[in-house]
Amino acid sequence: MNQIVVGVIGTGSVGVAIASRLALNGLNVRLGTRDTENIRVSVPGGVKVCSIRETIQGAGVIILCVPSFCLEKLGWLRSIEPGTVVLDASNRRYTLSEGKPSQAELLAKKLPEGITVVKSLNTLEIEDLKDSCTVVKDVPLCGDSNSAKNFVVSIIRLLGHRAVDYGKLEKARELENMPLRLFPSWRSSFAVAATTWFLLFLIDWIRELACFHGEKVWDLERVSSTIFSTVQHASAGQSLILLAASKLPHTIIDYVHLIRGTKYV
Repeated sequence: MNQIVVGVIGTGSVGVAIASRLALNGLNVRLGTRDTENIRVSVPGGVKVCSIRETIQGAGVIILCVPSFCLEKLGWLRSIEPGTVVLDASNRRYTLSEGKPSQAELLAKKLPEGITVVKSLNTLEIEDLKDSCTVVKDVPLCGDSNSAKNFVVSIIRLLGHRAVDYGKLEKARELENMPLRLFPSWRSSFAVAATTWFLLFLIDWIRELACFHGEKVWDLERVSSTIFSTVQHASAGQSLILLAASKLPHTIIDYVHLIRGTKYV
């Protein structure tokens, strides 16, 4: 693996982070850019910055770290040598509809015969690619060639993560939609938060209206002032309740460990 040349296309934060991490692990890494004279990012000494055509020449693995809308403009794709593994790490801007081909599948059709496309790394964030990252994540990959996927598995391990094989390249549709599912269960969480806030607001407002001390003259100005103060009270109470609820399970577990004597084992 150390003898293989890895070409990374794209000098954005993701491309530089991947190139830096792989070079740190002893790989021969080239970072391809359209303008080698005016590169605006800091690149470690172990990474060779060169033109895109020089980057792909003789490379065993090419990692595409460019936006998806740029893939159609990459005329040099036809210059990639047969036997090369192309790792597509690009993301979509919109969710892929059912039945439509993925970016990786469209890319595979544009490449010459003998070149294998593997989809992966698009689910990682920039912090996951830095050398300081200590969190190991499951990284999905898919492709039609087992040998090509084995190369990518090695790259994922060198980046500090764990590879999960999703199967054939057609699964790239699922992989490309993953980063767009930012919070799939947001409706239930929003309902709980909104219901909590509304109940607190209702209780506090009724208390203000019903449980007054002495004489109060209720006019429009006083009612609007009461509503404003009640909104503040309800928001503060909701924040404390949700924070306490999120910490409660961990607190209970800690006490169980303390009681059983397993807290520091």
